[in-house]
Amino acid sequence: MINDEGKTTETDPEENSGAAVSLAAPCASRQVLAVLVAVNGRVFIGSNGKSRPTQTCPRKTLGFRRGEGWYLCREVCGQTGHAETNVLAKAGADACGATLYLINHDRACPDCKEAIRRAGVRRLVIVPPQELTSF
Repeated sequence: MINDEGKTTETDPEENSGAAVSLAAPCASRQVLAVLVAVNGRVFIGSNGKSRPTQTCPRKTLGFRRGEGWYLCREVCGQTGHAETNVLAKAGADACGATLYLINHDRACPDCKEAIRRAGVRRLVIVPPQELTSF
């Protein structure tokens, strides 16, 4: 949802009040969302958003190949984590038995796969960018 100021918002599942909260600014390279649907029906949303977004991706500017230079996401752009780990942190114990939808990406990295496994997520559904056009 986009609010009156043009910022992306989500419903805060911790409050269950329908109040909207701002997500971090989008990544210059690719905005990835992780939507976790818990067994109890609660929904949690995490992103790879940045607190200090840039107009262009510093990894691409410096010529890094895919999968390299991720430290720049933290150091330059202020990314707190991948969408998967951010949603798992929000969900806490509710992640156990849940389904996690990874949207606008084609894979979970090895560290995220391990975090998903440790959290007890029952199912990971990956929705790659090319499938988003079919919605």
